[in-house]
Amino acid sequence: MGTGLPSRSARLCRRIVPVIISVALAVGVYSLAKAEATDTAAGDWQLVLHAPGDPREMLGHFEVQGAMLSGYLESDEGRTDFTGEVQGNQLIFSVPVRKPIRITLKYHLQVDGDQINGRCKMGWFGTSDVTGQRQVTQEVAQEPQQTQQQ
Repeated sequence: MGTGLPSRSARLCRRIVPVIISVALAVGVYSLAKAEATDTAAGDWQLVLHAPGDPREMLGHFEVQGAMLSGYLESDEGRTDFTGEVQGNQLIFSVPVRKPIRITLKYHLQVDGDQINGRCKMGWFGTSDVTGQRQVTQEVAQEPQQTQQQ
């Protein structure tokens, strides 16, 4: 017959279930926050590579799918496609340059709202800062016109 006391397994379940629920909620919130952070990088950005004595303006186009990054950099000298990775709000990618010399530019950028900052390692030329901001589109949101019936 029962003693009126909960069994050992019932007491254990009462302790473990809240912990499991808390961990599951934390993982879910973290996943949502990570997805939101990476999605904010997508789009077009006006970038400046602050190379010594020769700052270079360019357009950076970023597409994000999970932890995968793809896109292109475009300047007066042409367009170069790249792939890379996303780690939170960090964008990490390399761009091969073939003219006028062969070199690989390694970018490590951080997105903060509509601003982007980071560094570009330019082989034996050293490392330079990169800054930029999200490119604002010229789309004008049109509000539906209300018609008044009389």
